[in-house]
Amino acid sequence: HSPATTLARFPSTSVLAMRVLFLVLLTNVCLWLSDAELGSASAASQASTKRFLHERESHDRQDDAEDGEHVKELEQSAAGTEGEEGGEGKEVGENEGGEESEEGEESGEGEEGEEGGEGGPEEEEEEEAEGSQVTGSVFLLGGVIFVMSLFYLVNHHDRDIKAHSWKVISATISIFVAVLVFQGFNGVLDQAFDELLDPKGTLSPTGRVIGKTCIAYAQFAAYYCSMHWLLVQHAYWKFSECSSGAFKNEEDFTERRHLRMVAWSTLFAHVSGFSLIMCMLELMQLPMFKASPLTSFIPVLLNAFLLMVVFRASEAIRSQVHQNRNDEEGAELWQEHAGETENDIAALALSFGTVTSLRYLVTNHLANELGLEEPTSEHSTMAKTIIGVLSLVFSALAVVVVWATRKHLARQGTKETGVLTTERGYRRRWATIASTTLATCASWCLMFVAKWAMFHVLKSYSDEVNPNECLERVLLAMLVTLATIALVFGLDYLKDMESTGKDADEVIMMVINALAILVGFSWEQAFDAGVEVMSGVLSRGQSNPWYAVMDRFALALGVFIVMVPAWRRHILKTALRTEEAAQQEEEEEKSQREAQALLAK
Repeated sequence: HSPATTLARFPSTSVLAMRVLFLVLLTNVCLWLSDAELGSASAASQASTKRFLHERESHDRQDDAEDGEHVKELEQSAAGTEGEEGGEGKEVGENEGGEESEEGEESGEGEEGEEGGEGGPEEEEEEEAEGSQVTGSVFLLGGVIFVMSLFYLVNHHDRDIKAHSWKVISATISIFVAVLVFQGFNGVLDQAFDELLDPKGTLSPTGRVIGKTCIAYAQFAAYYCSMHWLLVQHAYWKFSECSSGAFKNEEDFTERRHLRMVAWSTLFAHVSGFSLIMCMLELMQLPMFKASPLTSFIPVLLNAFLLMVVFRASEAIRSQVHQNRNDEEGAELWQEHAGETENDIAALALSFGTVTSLRYLVTNHLANELGLEEPTSEHSTMAKTIIGVLSLVFSALAVVVVWATRKHLARQGTKETGVLTTERGYRRRWATIASTTLATCASWCLMFVAKWAMFHVLKSYSDEVNPNECLERVLLAMLVTLATIALVFGLDYLKDMESTGKDADEVIMMVINALAILVGFSWEQAFDAGVEVMSGVLSRGQSNPWYAVMDRFALALGVFIVMVPAWRRHILKTALRTEEAAQQEEEEEKSQREAQALLAK
């Protein structure tokens, strides 16, 4: 049997066993963390008690020494003359009373100081506990409200809003899982590079960038080839090859095969796209490219040319396989899913690289190899305004590209048919990639405007705010999600208007798809910070850097095992069905309007 057949017959009990194992490991980790926190709290309490006892003992010794000096003074005064004893006795009495009162005041002040010293940490602990409780309460209430609001969206009376909501949720989960797995593998490879190729740290910064760039391109090649291997296995998979009982009937087989192809192509599109983003960001760190904003755009052009060559080679291979197998259905399936996946890879990578160069041009600050601005700095209002205007410009350019493409096809009066792609169809494909890239650029610009504006607001309350920390990333993800929901409602209203034509409707769908990717990326950034914190906690006290790397990799792998089956079987399946139902209803309404128009004439 083919590998896809073996995958189809993979027993569900094994999946359940892996989930149970992951939950058991997660429970043990939680118990270990609680024990560690209790142990650290107990150690801190014991240290505080010892310090208090030591201070009390030294204070008692000081009091005993002062009492001894007072006794000596009394004995010396008693050895005087009898006449002087009376006067001196009065003075001694007065001195003793004054000294005792002073001692009493000092001891009172010391006791009050000790009580204040004991009360200070308790008050601080109470304040810290109160702050953590407030943060937890806000996230609890906000999370419940946020999750319940999703039920309103996915059950909305408008079919388009319902379809867009499921699409955004599906894209969020797929991007989160894909990029988390990519970061896990990338961390392992980076650590292996540091220990195997540069164990002493003597490699120059330029040499390190070149080495990391080669690793990034190797990852892109591996993910891209794996994606095509999975697609070809599923595309040429036949119902007759399946064992009895694996599927209900041929219709069930076709639906599940399509679902699996969409799932794997979506995951590998995101992983390949972000690995290519890593390639561009690594190239931008070279001195020859980071010299100016103009030179930083050269890696984007180089990778665009690379994708043209890779896509050409992919089409040639698909053509050769089609001739050898002589299976029209399998070739069409492979062509359809591979083309959409490659378009998504190009749009995702080229758009992020373009916006990174534009950020460098506007702020004079180039992002690092992770796409983050470090050290963080507050940008001017002019910079925020420019990026916001560029978002509108990119949207307008996407409309122009779609309109020009349709006009060009209308003048020629021909359409591309068949599995193999001609030169004209190849140019049309890159026109589609260009319009999708422009729409995605608009989404990236919106995210950075929101990030900079949020940082400006939080900076007015505290100077220690860092927009790259976990809490700030979660807040940014929620802001981006809320803004996306509002934009989706507005774009859907424009799409339903009869005055908007096919070109505008197509661009609106591109923008909505780009916004879905934006929401997924923002939440992925938040979860990535959370995984980084967890891996740091798990590897606390370990001098070996492999502990943190492997903890991060294990968490990513565990999330993949738990979330991907649920996402594919329930969320993605519902998203595809909802989108298909919305398209069918829209076509029926369109045909009814055309029929009514003909009757009116």
